Amino acid sequence: MNKGRQNVGLEGDTDYLVRSFLDEIKVTYTEQATNIKEIDKALIGASKSENGKGKGKPEFIFTSGNHLFIVEDKKENEKLEFIENGEVVTEYPARNDYAVNGQKMWLNIGGLRLMENYQKRNVIYKLLRI
Repeated sequence: MNKGRQNVGLEGDTDYLVRSFLDEIKVTYTEQATNIKEIDKALIGASKSENGKGKGKPEFIFTSGNHLFIVEDKKENEKLEFIENGEVVTEYPARNDYAVNGQKMWLNIGGLRLMENYQKRNVIYKLLRI
């Protein structure tokens, strides 16, 4: 890790750590956007915001082999997932506040479009626990 960087507990620090891992394994990635047309289209209307009408912006998107990885991270393990009655809650604010909940919402909304528009690849939603 960069010696000059202080850990101030921000989600940006987690992004920095994930970015360092991705750089280390030498994959090409995008942050909160994508240059893959089918994925970009699938994220329309998949915002984690309260109205859910904007474009979804996962922290990182990359491909490796025939796999698509969509990474959502949070600064605290307590923000990993919110379960209610044994189910991952995808309503707002849970989908915005918890990594797994946001991922499941993308799978429910954007994932079906990804499967339709990106059939030649396996779609993998990857949660990185740090």
